[in-house]
Amino acid sequence: MKKLLKYALILTLAFGTTAFTSCDNRPKDSDIEGLFIDAELEGAEDGTKIQLYSFQAGQEVLIDSTVVKEGKFRLETKTKELRFYYMMYKEGEVPVVLFLDEDSKGVTVTGDIEKLAENYEVTGSKYSEEFKAYQDFSYQFIDAKTSIYTEVKKVGMSDSVKVKALIDKLDSLNEITKAYAVDYIEKDPASPVSWMMLNEFYPTTGLDGYDMSQLNNFDIVAKAIRAKYSYSEYPSLIEQDVQALRNQIEMMEQQKAMQTSGETSAQNAPDIQLEDPNGNVIALSSLRGQVVLLDFWASWCKPCRQENPTVVAAYNKYKNEGFTIYSVSLDEDKAAWEKAIKADNLSWVNHVSDLKGWQSSAAALYGVQSIPASFLIDKNGAIIGKDLRGAALEQKLQEVFGK
Repeated sequence: MKKLLKYALILTLAFGTTAFTSCDNRPKDSDIEGLFIDAELEGAEDGTKIQLYSFQAGQEVLIDSTVVKEGKFRLETKTKELRFYYMMYKEGEVPVVLFLDEDSKGVTVTGDIEKLAENYEVTGSKYSEEFKAYQDFSYQFIDAKTSIYTEVKKVGMSDSVKVKALIDKLDSLNEITKAYAVDYIEKDPASPVSWMMLNEFYPTTGLDGYDMSQLNNFDIVAKAIRAKYSYSEYPSLIEQDVQALRNQIEMMEQQKAMQTSGETSAQNAPDIQLEDPNGNVIALSSLRGQVVLLDFWASWCKPCRQENPTVVAAYNKYKNEGFTIYSVSLDEDKAAWEKAIKADNLSWVNHVSDLKGWQSSAAALYGVQSIPASFLIDKNGAIIGKDLRGAALEQKLQEVFGK
């Protein structure tokens, strides 16, 4: 869980809003350690709280906060060095994203607070303006992509031909936004916006058949940003991301080899660390010493729900023998996930998810392309079985526990 370091930096009305309505008396960016962000938002009620976060040291950090007065407010950063900021005004709303660096000056944000992330305008920050342009371009395809994702979940695993057609359609839309990113990165690889555009090169529909040459974009951007912003931590974060992706692809290839050869005992189970419904991180490795069924499922997956009674029966029979279950949900809706846990009587405590659906990091790590999917792990952390269902699971557990 990301920790927010809170700063009590609420600006007074005299300095924060009244001062910036008077241009003659307004402090300049050169007079402070960081930068000012001045904003004027239509429809913003007096007293609306505005917060400014930055991503630094691997964490979300609260940099400043203030309240709106007469539709205006001012926020202050603590450095002029490159930072990725986002401005929040309501829980659950899409934030306004800003990239500010040494070249930023006189930064202003204007717009209508209704759907602010879609209609705001920013000046005084080249990279913030360019990110907004990329965001506007991508928004054209959001509804279509969301509709396809919804349809894929609705169809589930019942019609593989239809699912493939939907995925092909999704891939064609992704190619449009990817082409935009390629063109931008070629022109300015040192831009922090290029870092955000690397998201276009992650596999959207699974790692199987992923074109590894796309990872060159990560290396190009990391090298360019490191050269331009030598103090920045962002290149290291990019390098960590691409290494994690390479590890996931390698793991998937190993799983394929295991499936082909039938040799599962030599493969150790990679660790997973995800949050349970209460926000507590549960590590798969913390269950070492027990026999664990690593089960990938989702509330919307009908075959998974049909398999759950078998899994529950196995748990109830062997839980006192050192057997437990680590359930990874590919849900995106937390309420639906929790409801299914209760409805199906999944009484074990090890329920985790990153609520990213098919983009689940754990699913990618284990090369999961369809669900239900499962891995039986022995007390030493080695995988000793894969996709054991029904009678096959019961037979394997009898073998393991001798009863």
